Amino acid sequence: MSENLAHHHVRTLHLVQATEDSTELLAMGIARVATPGWQARAGQPALQTIAAGVEKLAKLTLGMMDEADTGAFPDQKALKDWGHDIDGLTRSLGSRLEQRAAGDGRPYILRLKYSLDVDPFWPGLRDALDTAADARAGRYVHESALGGFPPLGRPIHEMWQILDDKAIASLDLASAIAGPESRDALCRARTEIIGTVVRWWHLLFRVWQHGLAGPTARQLSTEVRLQWDTLPPSLEALAKRL
Repeated sequence: MSENLAHHHVRTLHLVQATEDSTELLAMGIARVATPGWQARAGQPALQTIAAGVEKLAKLTLGMMDEADTGAFPDQKALKDWGHDIDGLTRSLGSRLEQRAAGDGRPYILRLKYSLDVDPFWPGLRDALDTAADARAGRYVHESALGGFPPLGRPIHEMWQILDDKAIASLDLASAIAGPESRDALCRARTEIIGTVVRWWHLLFRVWQHGLAGPTARQLSTEVRLQWDTLPPSLEALAKRL
C-alpha cells in the first residue's frame, strides 16, 4: 500500500468514526428523553449528550464544507474557536447550507431547512442545548455552585418546562397530563419536542447525501443515518415520514 493510499485509508477511518460518534450521541440522548419517566430536572445528562452530538455533527459538516472549498479540513485551532456554541453553530451551518442549496438548485433541501426554521420547538431546544453544553451553566453547573459560583441564567429544567407546556398545548394533552395516564401523556409531549432534533439530523443526512458538504461527505452519507434504527419506537412514525 502506497503512503498516499495508506493516509487516505486512515483518514477515511477517522471520518467514519467521527460520524458514528456524533450520531451515536444523538441517538442515545434522544432515546433517553423519549423514555417514560425522564425528568428534565434530573435529566440534564441526556441533553448534554444530545448537545455533544449536535456539536460534533455540525462541526464535522462545516469542516467537510470547508475542505470541499479549500482542500483542507479545519485544524484543531479552528475547531476549538467554534466552541460549544450550539445556537451559533446551527445558525452558521443553516446559513451556509441554505446558500449552497439555493446556488445548486436544491429546493428539497431548502424545504427541509425552512420547515425546521418554523418548527415551534427549535429555538427553545437550541437554547436548552446551548446551556447544557456550557461548562458553568450546564456540564459543571453543580460543581461550579459547590465552588461558590452560582448558576447563570435560567436552569435547564425551567427552559424545558416551557417546551413541555408548548407541546402539551399543541397536542391537547392538558386533561391527560392531569389524569391517570399522565406518564404516557408526558412522554408523548417529550417525543414531540425531541422529534425536532431528529428533523435536524435528517436535514444534515440529506445535505451530505446531496453533495452540499462536498464529494467525500456524499460518498459517506449513509454513515450519518446508521444510528437511525436505534431510535425509540415512539419516534418510528416520524422517522419513516422523513
